Amino acid sequence: MHGTIFLVTQKFVESNYGNQTWLDLLEQAGCPVTHFSPVQIYPDEYIGAIVGVACKALSVEPTFLLRELGKFAAGELIGFSQSLLHPSWKTFEVIMNVETLIHTTIKHQNSKAQPANIQSFRVGENEIQVIYTSRRGLCSLAHGILEGMAEYYDEDISVEQVTCTKESNAFCTFSVKRNSSVESNADFFLSQLPESPSSDSPSRNFEDHLNSETVVADLDAIKSATVIDNENRSDLDFEVSDSIHETNLPKKFGRYQILSLLGTGGMGSVLKAQDIYLRRTVALKTLKSEILEENQVQHFLEEARAMARISSPYVVQIFDVGKTDGRPFIVMEYLTGRTLRKKIQEGPIDVSTTIRLLSQITKGLDAVHLGGLVHRDIKPDNIMLFQDEQNCRILDFGLSHEKYKNKEKANSISGTLEYMSPECLSGLPADYRSDIFSVGTVGYEMLFGSQVFRRFSHIDTIEAVKKFEPEFASVDKYIPADLLQLLESMMQKDRDKRMSNCREILERLKAIKIES
Repeated sequence: MHGTIFLVTQKFVESNYGNQTWLDLLEQAGCPVTHFSPVQIYPDEYIGAIVGVACKALSVEPTFLLRELGKFAAGELIGFSQSLLHPSWKTFEVIMNVETLIHTTIKHQNSKAQPANIQSFRVGENEIQVIYTSRRGLCSLAHGILEGMAEYYDEDISVEQVTCTKESNAFCTFSVKRNSSVESNADFFLSQLPESPSSDSPSRNFEDHLNSETVVADLDAIKSATVIDNENRSDLDFEVSDSIHETNLPKKFGRYQILSLLGTGGMGSVLKAQDIYLRRTVALKTLKSEILEENQVQHFLEEARAMARISSPYVVQIFDVGKTDGRPFIVMEYLTGRTLRKKIQEGPIDVSTTIRLLSQITKGLDAVHLGGLVHRDIKPDNIMLFQDEQNCRILDFGLSHEKYKNKEKANSISGTLEYMSPECLSGLPADYRSDIFSVGTVGYEMLFGSQVFRRFSHIDTIEAVKKFEPEFASVDKYIPADLLQLLESMMQKDRDKRMSNCREILERLKAIKIES
């Protein structure tokens, strides 16, 4: 049992009954440890004995005490994870991310810890199904944690246990329901639309996007890596094949007939396909076969379903998710035309267009974050421009997640080095503030026409991201000081000091005055 559980239990007892009661419990339970460490693991028998003695003293059942402990632990968990929580999240958003929060906070302290598995699935606008599995069978504790989260956010939410392993079920499940329905905010969605809608439809092609440079880089190997041809380099384990027959990929995924292989990256492949029912061309993304462990398949599908619920004109639309012969896939819009990368290659972008595109990227990212997701790979290659090049859409999130790494990639980082945040390059998990850093680097590149942190080698690029302080000034053209100050605040090395509220960023972008 992880030391954090003992510390939370100690705080629970002391806050309700005093320090002496805690010491008495330890003595009566025969626990040889009196000071617990959050980075240590202790025998499960210790917590079992402590709970047993406490139940006897209070004349209550273990299920009741564990549930009350869980309610208390919920607030502690939220406190531990505060830096990982989006400011707008409440109960449902936290529950949808609770396993990541638990594993991040506990495993970051001790990589050998084995916390419970808690998977959450949105089954409706106002209902979540939670599946809990643990060899310790502490479902009452999990029940209390779910209730405690609702109490923390002061929301009218009920938690009902539907199945339990103690009743010969395969796992424990909970139904979490809002007792008062939350309706979607139509006004907010309308505010997301372009200020000057173009009659042009979005450009429709993925080929340009496949020049991206997503890295799945071994942290030890990149220390000696250099790039011989810096101008034409590719940092990605990336291939583009003219024929699907050159791969071992299925020729059909459900109702989707594969037409061609668009490209493969570190985590999966992107395919051009035809929906044989609706007779439309789509893009289909699937994981690589060598990382198809069951838990990774489930994480992939869960995140895909979350992506499909995102409603924003600035985020690529997800049409479908599914599995073929155990291989998961996501079906999305087939977008063509050129990426923001292609436009930047022609030179710096004017201030007015930069502000407009930055606003749209931020709006799209806000929708992603509100959906409980982190993009993790914002860069010009993942921004597709409309034909008028005044509007854009965010592409390609979900495949660069730490959850999809295989065992051989355990000591690796996922993303594109020159756009990754300092904390991610230091091995810390990405959160919504990491995305904001990446948006800042994209904004800088639009204005100045160059990648501010890119260097000759991987290790030099990493050092630049962590230590190099860019010049936020221009001698070649006029750039409003307010815009430069905003980018500087978005690119702060310390994420606790970084501007990270998308709504606030949008207000500041809107307030920038451009000299004629």
